[in-house]
This record gives sequence, structure tokens and C-alpha cells, in this order.
Amino acid sequence: MRLFWSILFFGGLAWYVFTIFHVGIKGFEDVKQMLTNITKNNKAKEENK
Repeated sequence: MRLFWSILFFGGLAWYVFTIFHVGIKGFEDVKQMLTNITKNNKAKEENK
């Protein structure tokens, strides 16, 4: 029974760590893309003035 709970615990921990890193990396990429788009839009607006 102890083996079962150990596997369950470490499997859950691994899933949690993977999810945190995955969401963090994807979120970072999205923020970087949004900032790039904002910069492009600001430059385009300045050129049209």
C-alpha cells in the first residue's frame, strides 16, 4: 500500500511541476508576442502622425 501512495504522490508532483513549467513557458511566449505587437502598433501610429 505504501508503494501505491508513493507512486501516486511522486506522479502527482511530477505532473504539477510539468504543468507549472509548461504554462509558464507558454505564458512567457504569449506576453513576448503581445509586447512585439504593441510595439509594432505604436511605431505604425507614430509614422501616421
